[in-house]
Amino acid sequence: MEPPEINRPQRDRGWWTRRWTQARMRAYLRHALSAAQRQTTGRVDLDFQTDIDPQQEAAASWLREHEATLVDPEQRPIPETVPDLAILILVVGTRGDVQPFIPIAKELMACGHRVRLATHEEFRELVEASGIEFFPLAADPRELIAYMVRTGGSVLPTNVEQFREDVPRKREMITEILESTWQAAIATDPTHPDRAPFVADAIIANPPCFGHIHVAEALHAPLQIIFTMPWTPTTAFSHPLANMGQGAHGPVENWLSFLTIDFLTWAGSADLINRFRENTLGIEPILLGEGGASLLQDNEVPTTYLWSPAFVGKPADWGDAVDIAGFCFLEQAASFDPPSELTDFLEEGPPPFYIGFGSCVIENPAEATAILREAIHLAGIRAILSQGWAGLGEGLVEKDVLVVGDLPHDWLFPHLAGICHHGGAGTVAAGLRAGLPTVVIPFFGDQYFWGSCVARAGAGPEPIPFTDLRPEKLADAFRFCQSDEAHQRAEEISVGIQQENGVQAAVDAFHRHLPLEPMACQLDAGHLARRYCEDCRIALCLSCDALVHESEERQGHDRTPWRWVDWGIRPPQNLAEGLEQGLGHAAGELFRAARDAVRSPIDGAHEGGALGLARGLGEGLVGLVRGPVRGGVAIARKVASAVEPQSATAANAFHVLHRSAADHPQFDAAEKARLLRVYEKLERD
Repeated sequence: MEPPEINRPQRDRGWWTRRWTQARMRAYLRHALSAAQRQTTGRVDLDFQTDIDPQQEAAASWLREHEATLVDPEQRPIPETVPDLAILILVVGTRGDVQPFIPIAKELMACGHRVRLATHEEFRELVEASGIEFFPLAADPRELIAYMVRTGGSVLPTNVEQFREDVPRKREMITEILESTWQAAIATDPTHPDRAPFVADAIIANPPCFGHIHVAEALHAPLQIIFTMPWTPTTAFSHPLANMGQGAHGPVENWLSFLTIDFLTWAGSADLINRFRENTLGIEPILLGEGGASLLQDNEVPTTYLWSPAFVGKPADWGDAVDIAGFCFLEQAASFDPPSELTDFLEEGPPPFYIGFGSCVIENPAEATAILREAIHLAGIRAILSQGWAGLGEGLVEKDVLVVGDLPHDWLFPHLAGICHHGGAGTVAAGLRAGLPTVVIPFFGDQYFWGSCVARAGAGPEPIPFTDLRPEKLADAFRFCQSDEAHQRAEEISVGIQQENGVQAAVDAFHRHLPLEPMACQLDAGHLARRYCEDCRIALCLSCDALVHESEERQGHDRTPWRWVDWGIRPPQNLAEGLEQGLGHAAGELFRAARDAVRSPIDGAHEGGALGLARGLGEGLVGLVRGPVRGGVAIARKVASAVEPQSATAANAFHVLHRSAADHPQFDAAEKARLLRVYEKLERD
């Protein structure tokens, strides 16, 4: 009887080619990138010297080889039977980031799964009002957004004030978020301590939560990324957070932009993540030479993007591991009772424009309100002004302007002539579904990307950065949105969006990418395998394990916890690989020791003056001694693991905790007899 194979990211014959392409492109990036500078918009100015680089054509050929492995990929079928799972959804961000996951969570629950949506405490009421289990992640989204607006979201310092104040706080927030992602996977919501214990069987996450693949590795759980903006390298366009100028840039530069953003993100958080891996999760750190910046891509973690293919199509170099599901909408119109002030305003004149900046925080809302007010008058339009987190419209009383709080977009937008907003993915989606021409005023991050997509589609003018906002520019943008061409293009996109079901497509993609063969009990595929019997060579759910081993002759069998997915760094396959990986770990230990020898005295002096400086010097010296020792241990451990590889069924850091009652079905006599007959047949075969 053969056990199911532990799932690793080797999904087809082209996997090694694609992984080799990633490695070569990372090496090429070190040569091609000539400058990378953070803007105060959260984007990064990138400058590549590929136009004068003789290796550019070689890099282009590598990418063509990569794409060739993806020609007509066989899409996995949607499985007929999926065991009930405890699914953890991890979301860090604003309301616009959280909201699409609510209908996805509800659809997963309708399929029989237990779903926990872990995000910021700010959104507890939003989540629980939809009947979804909630768990609080650390950090205040308002503080995160204020930081993004103020500093551009840089983890790496770009000026002295950021080094002293903003960046340390951002790193502290990342540390807190990381710790809370693990608690979300195994702990009970402190607000509801009476709820049944929860341990994640599968994880869905957006990239900003940082802990995704590391928590999945510790639990050996399937992981899928679901996000509202592109995060997978492609030659079709550049990373949304990369600013590569208005001129033409080619496929090689586009691909490199994704690697650069991954590298910058990893450089600013690697030490925090490795501390989390070692101290909290009990798994090895990721050091030099192990691709920490590109774990999601190297492992080909299944990824689903939540935008309409009618708006932005799927690039040819994204294979079966990447899906574009469509926009996901939280329908609220049916339960909304509009106030009379709103309905009266809508009936008093021609359809107005909506203006709002959502969750963006600005330093001078009065000045912004004055600019918007003048632009409204110049364009001769009526407007509904949403206060949002920016606090717009305070004290504004105008005949043609109505100041409002939060309103459901799916109710309001069909009554409008056009919209003007910050460019959040959710608001872009709602406006296009309603067929509305759109003005985007981006503040930071991916908002520039979505503004450019709207303009390329012809559904709005070129985006106007908030820092460049002037009444005349905005009035011209409003006039563009009143044109027949803009309305026609927005309506065409709307037709495509309304024919899609993004929520169902996202859930189907989740089920399709589950590694069900190693997850399913080999006697009863409707339940999850939790234990592996070395003697029977079979993976069983807890109930079947108890049934099979209740007889005296099998009670002494060697049974261990069964793991489904191995996201860890691939262990060395021979002595040479063991030595190579060991030296990489050793180099990392020496680097950390040298870095801490410099950082500890500086931090100590900042926190405790002369005494802190002395303490920091002592800690730095201890680290300089400890680093080489730990490096030597790392070399020995890697070489030893090459000589004696770990058993595929070893528990490692994984351990079975309390699971839901669904894991313990009560079998009647007939069902017991049937399952035992299945076991005996497997044993004979």
